[in-house]
Amino acid sequence: MEFDDVQNVFGDLLLEVRYGLVLAYYRLGNLRRAQEVAEEAAKNMKLAARYLLRWRVRQPKLGPLGIIPDGENRACFYREEMREEWQRSEGSLLWLKKIMKIAGVGC
Repeated sequence: MEFDDVQNVFGDLLLEVRYGLVLAYYRLGNLRRAQEVAEEAAKNMKLAARYLLRWRVRQPKLGPLGIIPDGENRACFYREEMREEWQRSEGSLLWLKKIMKIAGVGC
């Protein structure tokens, strides 16, 4: 089963997985596929990339509904969980920043 098939079944529940796939493709050296997935992720969850690329972030307060799908909380939690992994892959954050700029996501 391909990721797109899983995405069709589970929808936005797996947005964080998209960024994980970006990192995986980057680590494998498949930058073309990494860019495709990154651009798709940017359309659906811009804040994750923005938070991931920032040097520091302030923890947002939870809203009355908790974490919302494209909200600051979710983006911040992803950053907390995954930024060190991204940093372990030399050049990945600079590459992601470049791709987000191409995708029209200011970071």
